[in-house]
Amino acid sequence: MAGHGGVLKTDPAIERFNVLRENSHTRFRWTRHSIKTAMVGVIAVPVAIFLTAKYGTDRVQTRVPRKEMSFYQSAN
Repeated sequence: MAGHGGVLKTDPAIERFNVLRENSHTRFRWTRHSIKTAMVGVIAVPVAIFLTAKYGTDRVQTRVPRKEMSFYQSAN
């Protein structure tokens, strides 16, 4: 049967990367990049979703239009 006592060769660089990734919460620091990323995730994305939901639903009809009608209404 196969699989008896095979030796696994580990790469020290991969092991070091895994340790850093598992313990990243202990080394976290607020930098310009992390602040910008947090602001985009906390402010910009929810505002974009809200504006899309608010103004996007007024322009598109949700029911099936007749043949002579368009899907989009004019912006009056």
